[in-house]
Amino acid sequence: MNCFKIILLSGILLLGMRLAAQDDELASLVNSQTDSTIDDKVIASFKTTRLINLTTIEQVKRGELDFRIAHRFGDIAGSAGGASTFFGFDNVSDIRFSFDYGIFDVWQIGIGRSKGGYSTSQVFDLNSKFKLAQQKKNGFPLAISLFGGLTFTSMQSSGVLSDINNFNRSTAHRFNYFGQILIARKMNDQFSFIIAPTIVHRNLVFLGDNNTHFAIAAGARFKISKRAAIIADYYQVLNVSNFQKLIGHQMPIGLGFELETGGHVFHALFSTNTGLMESQFLPNNTAKFTAGQVRFGFNISRVFTIIKDK
Repeated sequence: MNCFKIILLSGILLLGMRLAAQDDELASLVNSQTDSTIDDKVIASFKTTRLINLTTIEQVKRGELDFRIAHRFGDIAGSAGGASTFFGFDNVSDIRFSFDYGIFDVWQIGIGRSKGGYSTSQVFDLNSKFKLAQQKKNGFPLAISLFGGLTFTSMQSSGVLSDINNFNRSTAHRFNYFGQILIARKMNDQFSFIIAPTIVHRNLVFLGDNNTHFAIAAGARFKISKRAAIIADYYQVLNVSNFQKLIGHQMPIGLGFELETGGHVFHALFSTNTGLMESQFLPNNTAKFTAGQVRFGFNISRVFTIIKDK
């Protein structure tokens, strides 16, 4: 009898353990299905808010501040490069530092200061980015954001009335504007791409030039390891003006290497443009890749938490 009780109790214990295990497996399956249904957002399509020249769909999160420094040296080769300028390293061409702050997870604002450019330099910029749609694993296939802003040059006005940087006639001539629709997709863990219809409006232009330019931009990121990737972007102006044809306008091209080092994201890159804002490099670029007018540079990004969510 005692032996029977022991066998019976052992059977009940084993059955209870089996049922509990099944309950745990069922709960785990339900939770995983629920989690995938509730939160199937595709994240980290790009590592930072910019590639080389092109803005990405990535946002600065609510309460965080992204401090960025962009730096470009002079031409590697060509008439302004070569060994005499140590392949451009002697010439500090363009510098921009900026702060982008997340008001909400879907809305950020930014301010920046740039040195360098073509006809206008010493530029302040204000910008804003708003996320319209998030790519989903089992839903909407694209991420879409709006990006735009304005630039203001603080450079001294020229005393020559015919100069493009003569601002004595109107303060409005110091302002330029830009806007983009950012459309991106993360294809897999390695590859993401972005397309951006772009508009730039300048209040003051050369005779024969367009005040408003339309362009299409494209960029991509290919991940080669956990912390490294190849990045590239390109702009194509759609309405090239007679003035641009006269000066030999070229389309901006950028190619770089991305490395994440702890809290920093570092870009080592090559680009064929002067000026770091859309209203500078998009309408005025004359750097020719085949002439060696390529510039080495880097971008550095560091994110700080200003306000922590409770």
